[in-house]
Amino acid sequence: MRQGWNALGLAAALTASALVCASLVADAAPSKSSANGLHQFHKQAGLDVTFATLRVVGLLGMAMAGFGVVGVIGGWVAAVGVILCASIVWIGLPGSVDRAQRLPVRIRLDPLDIG
Repeated sequence: MRQGWNALGLAAALTASALVCASLVADAAPSKSSANGLHQFHKQAGLDVTFATLRVVGLLGMAMAGFGVVGVIGGWVAAVGVILCASIVWIGLPGSVDRAQRLPVRIRLDPLDIG
């Protein structure tokens, strides 16, 4: 017979997986969004659609397999890990950009300044 989670063990597992998920999302978001800054919109869109698909498959797959809340969170963490690796392979790590490829940045001190 399968042992259930005790309250302390479940709380520890949920906290640890939430921290891992938050850490991976914090790493994956800039990696995906850098494609937008490089005007590679098709890559960002592809990664976003892939991430959404992996998330649904991970969440529903783990729930249907009977792993419960911890399994569902594990499916989310796995989807984030896969998309982080895919974005690093497909887009690459942030690096230096040639001065000719940089977009101009204007600092606005007045939020109502239109010109």
